[in-house]
Amino acid sequence: MVDAILDTGDWNDRGDQLVMDQRQRQELDQLITEKRRKHKQLEKEVRDLERLRGKGRVTVVTKEGDLITVYQNTRKG
Repeated sequence: MVDAILDTGDWNDRGDQLVMDQRQRQELDQLITEKRRKHKQLEKEVRDLERLRGKGRVTVVTKEGDLITVYQNTRKG
C-alpha cells in the first residue's frame, strides 16, 4: 500500500507528507488493472513452465538465431 501511495499520492503544501484520497481513485483503478493483467500473465507463464516440466526431453532447432521448430524428443542421445 505504501508503494501505491508513493506512486499516486499528492504532496501536501509543506512538501513533507504524501496524501492520497478519492482524487486518485482513477489512478488506483488503473494500477489495479495493470497489476491484475501482470498477475494473469505470470499465472499463464507458471502453467506453461509446469507443462514443460512434464514433457521430459524437448528439442529446439535454430539456425542463425531464427527459431525453426520445437518438438518433444523421445530419442536418446
